[in-house]
Amino acid sequence: MSRLGPYNQRQIDGDFVLTELQKIYGILNESYSPTLINSFSWSEGTGVKAGMAVNNGWLYVCEYTKGSIATFSLADPTNPTFVRRFPTSITPRNILILAGRYLVVSCPNDNVVEFYDLSNPGIDANLVGSIAVTSCKAIAVEGNEIFIGSTASKVEKWEFFLPSNGDLGFSARKLGQVTVAVNNLGLALNGSGILAVSSLDNNQLQLIETLTLNTISTTGFGGVGHPWIVWISRTQLLMTDRSNSRLHSIDCSDLSSPVLDGSAVTGTNPEEILVIGNTAFTPELTSSGDPSSLNCIDISNMKNPTTFKRILLSSTGGGFLAYYKEGDIGRLFVNGHSPPDLIDVIDVKPLEEKPLQPEIKEFVAGRFGSFAELMVGSFLANYRTSVEDTTILKSDFVLRVGGGAEITLPNPTNHNNQVIVLANVGGSDSVVVNAFLGYSGTLASNTSVVLMGSIYGSNAQWDRVANFSLPA
Repeated sequence: MSRLGPYNQRQIDGDFVLTELQKIYGILNESYSPTLINSFSWSEGTGVKAGMAVNNGWLYVCEYTKGSIATFSLADPTNPTFVRRFPTSITPRNILILAGRYLVVSCPNDNVVEFYDLSNPGIDANLVGSIAVTSCKAIAVEGNEIFIGSTASKVEKWEFFLPSNGDLGFSARKLGQVTVAVNNLGLALNGSGILAVSSLDNNQLQLIETLTLNTISTTGFGGVGHPWIVWISRTQLLMTDRSNSRLHSIDCSDLSSPVLDGSAVTGTNPEEILVIGNTAFTPELTSSGDPSSLNCIDISNMKNPTTFKRILLSSTGGGFLAYYKEGDIGRLFVNGHSPPDLIDVIDVKPLEEKPLQPEIKEFVAGRFGSFAELMVGSFLANYRTSVEDTTILKSDFVLRVGGGAEITLPNPTNHNNQVIVLANVGGSDSVVVNAFLGYSGTLASNTSVVLMGSIYGSNAQWDRVANFSLPA
């Protein structure tokens, strides 16, 4: 059986592929006023800071010049408590969290991407494996494939396997590479097989097919220097433009010819982008001692993004962001590259985070297949049809879905040994969301998949038992 999670081999036949959601949030038509409510420092927290990540009530901050990652408890998210730091290779820059358990960090000066097990946050962080890539900075993950941007004009694609019960340990192998612009810092996956790349050294956006690593298009936008890009849907992305102090909205519906939808004016040198609800946040990378601000940009209308507030920060050289949400509490953390050595805490209104729905849904009932011809035995005794978004229930045996509907897999811990047949009987692809692990994928029209909830020691997974096509 192949596991539907971070340890599974990626299915390249197109039947059912799970991919990591890269900060894809629903754009909700709500407004609010983000506010600076605190700034904090920590013991020996001096020097340049870089990437940050939040996971299971902990904040992780790259201490770039120290070669370590600082760990903070978010028991009080308004005033995080420094607990410990753990050493990494030289200059940790970008970090990602995988499956709520592993931390991935790029260390360009040591030419290595490292994987740490965070099973015991605040106590230890165990190095489980690494991948050597020259001058690696930007990283993006899709399933168990990692794309690593190198300042040496390339992006490398690697397949990796994390340790799990019954496995031998971490392993990785290079699958290929593609030539891109030098000093590529922007790297983002749209969850549908497209990698976007941008660079500090030119004005180009490069779109690459992830399976073949073929470049689909290379298009210039604005001025030189695009340090960050993020997809907000599978066809729309945001990109910061340093030289023109802009945040660009780009329509990639036609991958061969993406077009500029609109631009918002920002402060000097906009850096990372993080989207919450209908607001995009981007801090300004200023010099040491120069005030830095956080730009708050309304993106409810992608053709007219508008900066509605700039928050003066306590930190300077603001570059990286992390977001924490629990209940009605929402906190955005902003760090600074330069002294004073502070991280600012911004109060933001927590909004529902979910993938954008398809622009056009085809609410098609079961017109393209007959379950009488699906050889699934006793499962035929209990099925339901859903042409709208739904979550798998304990009572489900067979779930027929209409094209375009989004199906959510719940926590497999609560569905141990439950077998469910998902069958897309609609005329277009449906989206399957593995909410427990933060992955999503597609279930093609007229295909089905058999899943089973399984527990492996302390880990729970949704296993794919089989898949087959519906009769014509």
